[in-house]
Amino acid sequence: MELNTSRFGKIKYISKNVIVFLEGLPGFSQFNKYIIIDQKKHRPFMWLQCIENENLAFVVTNPYMFVNSYFVNIPDEDLKALNVPVVEDLRILVMVVIPKDNPQEISINLQGPIFINIRDMTAKQVILYNSNYQVKHFIFSKIQTVETQMAYAE
Repeated sequence: MELNTSRFGKIKYISKNVIVFLEGLPGFSQFNKYIIIDQKKHRPFMWLQCIENENLAFVVTNPYMFVNSYFVNIPDEDLKALNVPVVEDLRILVMVVIPKDNPQEISINLQGPIFINIRDMTAKQVILYNSNYQVKHFIFSKIQTVETQMAYAE
């Protein structure tokens, strides 16, 4: 399949890679279908690109790249909604915010992780109300460390 995006131009994707958000994303509930665009030049960041609106995309990342002790207690109702019998079937991503006027204040939202069932590609963003994690967890100082680790892994 093909999608004409505002950021990447025309891109091809496979329908089995479409992630379906059961309830949409908070503030964007009318859009449910997304793909992950993972380009080597943007790592450790990826794009969560909506396929229903070519102008809608979010920067996401693996939270463990920046907070290796990140632990979330996934509510049972969310596991049921995602039809996940074991947590190993989940991929966890978090949203990234890069302020246009001050990119050094780049942050990740550890309080609102995105859970993706890797078996059927359903997803849900869950707000962790009883959590010590921040909505804005600043990561600028950790980016160089992650980039160095990734360079050695190649």
